[in-house]
Amino acid sequence: MVIGAVFHVIHAFQVRRWSGFFFWLLGGVLYGVAGVLTLYNPLLAAAVLTLFLAVALIVTGIGRVWLSMRIRPQSGWGWITASGVVTILAGIVFAMHWPANTLFLLGIVLAVDLTFQGVAAIAFGLVMKGNRTLGAGIIEATFVRGELSASQVALEAGFAHQSHMARCMRRVLGRTPTAVARDA
Repeated sequence: MVIGAVFHVIHAFQVRRWSGFFFWLLGGVLYGVAGVLTLYNPLLAAAVLTLFLAVALIVTGIGRVWLSMRIRPQSGWGWITASGVVTILAGIVFAMHWPANTLFLLGIVLAVDLTFQGVAAIAFGLVMKGNRTLGAGIIEATFVRGELSASQVALEAGFAHQSHMARCMRRVLGRTPTAVARDA
């Protein structure tokens, strides 16, 4: 959980929009707090942690579903939605059985949630990797319409920086953003 929290927080600082940053950071902080409580005193924290995790999972699941709706036009967004729904259901299961099955539920439901989250992230990445040509075409169309600058298009498309986008466009389309804008 602590390691997952670190990756959530790292990803939060890679997100370019404030709303996405907030939800990734919140998810990371909630996972981190739960992980630290578990390491400090597992037996005492189990009952409190189960209820806390129920709320955290529900909030994180809602955040995942909301974020997936924001990337909805892209292929693979359904995996993120499914991950959010499973996370919400995990939180509800925690809350319904609290405190009777605290230790059992804590391990099982959290393991299922973390596993599904990882599978969804891998599936989404594979879908996005397969859509390089589509993404390059969308970027090209944005340049042709002249709506955004090259650096804005790069950030909106999820590239680390403008030169990263230019390298990918050159590899996929055989043209640089400058050539696309000039030919528009």
